[in-house]
Amino acid sequence: MLSGYRRTFDGSIGYPVIRPAEGSCVDGRVLEEVDAAALAAFDAYEGPEYRRVVVPVRTGDGRIVDAHAYVPARLAGASR
Repeated sequence: MLSGYRRTFDGSIGYPVIRPAEGSCVDGRVLEEVDAAALAAFDAYEGPEYRRVVVPVRTGDGRIVDAHAYVPARLAGASR
């Protein structure tokens, strides 16, 4: 569970995106033990329209872990 974000559909690109939104939550999946090569592949797939940011998420077993999420570049600023 990613708190502080909501999932919306961005018609300008034709895909759902997550955007900061106080009081909202987004369900998702956490991929563990992702190596640098996989992150590079994810970055290439997402392209320049998105930036990878680190966000805290709550896993199904209650742990809080740092995870990478992709947000529209115009919302992420220079974060990566």
